[in-house]
Amino acid sequence: MTTPPLFEIVHLTKDFPRVRALDDVSLSIGAGEIHVILGELGAGKTTLLKILGGLHPAGTYEGEIRREGRPLALHRPADAIRAGIGIVPRPLAVFDQLTVAENIVVGQWERRHTFFVRSADVRQQAQAALERLHLRLPLEARAAQLEPGQKRLLVIARVFAGHPRLIVLDEPTTHLTTAEALSQLLHTIRRLAALDIACLYLTRRLSEALNIGDRVTILRDGQVAGVFQREAFDEVAMARAMISQRPGDLPHYDDDERWERRGFGDFLRQLFRP
Repeated sequence: MTTPPLFEIVHLTKDFPRVRALDDVSLSIGAGEIHVILGELGAGKTTLLKILGGLHPAGTYEGEIRREGRPLALHRPADAIRAGIGIVPRPLAVFDQLTVAENIVVGQWERRHTFFVRSADVRQQAQAALERLHLRLPLEARAAQLEPGQKRLLVIARVFAGHPRLIVLDEPTTHLTTAEALSQLLHTIRRLAALDIACLYLTRRLSEALNIGDRVTILRDGQVAGVFQREAFDEVAMARAMISQRPGDLPHYDDDERWERRGFGDFLRQLFRP
């Protein structure tokens, strides 16, 4: 009997007014795999992320999300976290007035319904997460003091501290301005994979897909336009597969701008809802 993939997306379809954002999308991801979802703005990447994160709840789309062959009913972000799905959103989503250590463990406080924790415990838990990821961040510094690249790593550490089986990263190189920051980010993602965590990496940049991906699924106009294994990467074919076929007057709706402006706030409010 064949063992099912760690996570599967099965015949996923999501409609918005005047446009189908996802159209019969199916893909799988295994433990320790870096699976890139590559597509232009409006391809459907952010809609896919919101479904996996519980922001578009079950019942508002057709198809299934499965873990190890079992269907998941994700009605809100807390359901996704319980199912082992962690989201690293595109905005630099940190709490500026909290320390680095507090930022890493803050989600654990809320899920335990308490803020009465010892600072030594906070530091110990945060340090343990950073050490497993081979990261160095100043635990006592305020998050506001960090560089953009450090803030991205901080969010990854926070998600990792929740013990996910799948981490979804939405355009993770956004706001990174140096080669060093990019290199450290990609090293951290490879470290996640080495720890047997499945990584779903959403990007519109072909160069990133070629650099980091074990497998690349191309989304175009909400549909799967191609799947490429690393040993068969073809830069020209992949670039062609990305090009939208939609008429120019049809909206390319993928929630990108709304996610950038207020999506993380929605995510936190739903995550910490009793």
